[in-house]
Amino acid sequence: ATNLDDALDPAIFRRFDEVLKIQQPSVIEVERLLRDALGAVKVESKLPWHDLAQTMDGMSSAEVARVARNAAKLAVLEGREIVTRADVETARKEHLEHPNA
Repeated sequence: ATNLDDALDPAIFRRFDEVLKIQQPSVIEVERLLRDALGAVKVESKLPWHDLAQTMDGMSSAEVARVARNAAKLAVLEGREIVTRADVETARKEHLEHPNA
């Protein structure tokens, strides 16, 4: 599996019997992923799900899930029981700055 198929020599794909391309999730799918990933924690009542999803357009499903987990961790580390918009935005920004962390 790779997210860097454009960086690979096209000849490598001849060595595989099957090559599957998984598209990036749409904004609607990102919103669903966020809701699912944060479903086990409390979130602020008016969390702007769609607005947050739009800021993550172009991220993979795994990246969206990582941002959600990190947002929940931020709330816990600050001693709060509710994940806020700011938590999600901070987690997204940190992911963009350090995508492999």
